[in-house]
Amino acid sequence: MRKSLCLSIVYLAILLLPLVGFASGAEIITHGPRLKKQVALTFDADMTSGMLDDILSGRIATQYDKKITDYLISRQIPATFFITGLWAQTYPKETKALARVSYFEIGNHTFSHTAWTNNCFNLSPIANKIDEVLNTQKILTKLTGYEPKYFRFPGGCADQADIQFVSDLDLKIIGWDVASGDAFGNDPQKIIKKVLKQTKSGSIIVFHLSGGKNAPKTFEALPIIIRELSKRGYNFITISELLATNKPIATKSTLPKRPINYWVMNRSVIDQETNNSSRVIHTN
Repeated sequence: MRKSLCLSIVYLAILLLPLVGFASGAEIITHGPRLKKQVALTFDADMTSGMLDDILSGRIATQYDKKITDYLISRQIPATFFITGLWAQTYPKETKALARVSYFEIGNHTFSHTAWTNNCFNLSPIANKIDEVLNTQKILTKLTGYEPKYFRFPGGCADQADIQFVSDLDLKIIGWDVASGDAFGNDPQKIIKKVLKQTKSGSIIVFHLSGGKNAPKTFEALPIIIRELSKRGYNFITISELLATNKPIATKSTLPKRPINYWVMNRSVIDQETNNSSRVIHTN
């Protein structure tokens, strides 16, 4: 009870920081600099309570398509994985194995992939935002041997207070500018076409690691996407490497005060809104 009260006080204090002027600028990084033909492949390892129930009941054998990571390893292709705490607890050996790959890195994707805002892809509403972040930090740190420094909101759904809150926990928030469309997508050609059409230098591309009914065609599309992007001269790097190259594009917390959904919101709309008020840091 005392611990819960203390955490609630901490969260309230973080939310009040912008009002007293102590908060640093909060941002969601959506892509890196556009100068070099480098892209970051990212994979979300989602696990909701319903997804876990599917495993435990035998309705689904697994929420991990190992063919994806096996392929990346076979080609030594760098990638960043955003892992939920519930997924890591379900697959501790696999989480440790991913962390041992030198060109992989792991980020925090909350504990149970619940919705931080209303109308977020029918996800269940979040109960405790502090626990969702900090418990996952503890789980991933224990399994991987290092504390994650990157965070991604489930579904990309967040409001201004959420962005500030996570940033003040000293986590960099990673979005994307290319949504592969692999979630519940049954046509690999649509996934391939969409990614190849939208990818630019500095892009952050989001895929899913679950396979099965949630992302049935990711593995089928991935090798073709990697092959075609390679033909176009793109190199694959981790988020850390992407951010180290130069200042990334970052959509700051000074965006209009309404829920921001980077999964479905048209990137050009965001740029248009924010360019007009100097709210996006551009590096060309």
